[in-house]
Amino acid sequence: MLGEKHGLLFNDGQGWKAQRRYALKTLKDFGFGKKGLESVLIEEADRMGDYFRELDGKPTLVLNLFNVAILNVLWQIVANYRYIYKR
Repeated sequence: MLGEKHGLLFNDGQGWKAQRRYALKTLKDFGFGKKGLESVLIEEADRMGDYFRELDGKPTLVLNLFNVAILNVLWQIVANYRYIYKR
């Protein structure tokens, strides 16, 4: 496994070009680069900001919080649903 070329980051030459082309095509299919995706990202950032304001300076574990934000953006695109942040 070590020394082999994998994915987009650990590749070069024709393999890199093919991986990059595939990644861009797939991202565009999900709305990457479109105005609609920008609004989903901004809405999720606003909701996360609201959540932090509700905490009112109380300590909180953010380890999984950012995973929920990422999942919400993807899930908004795929299923038009989002999860609520919990304390």
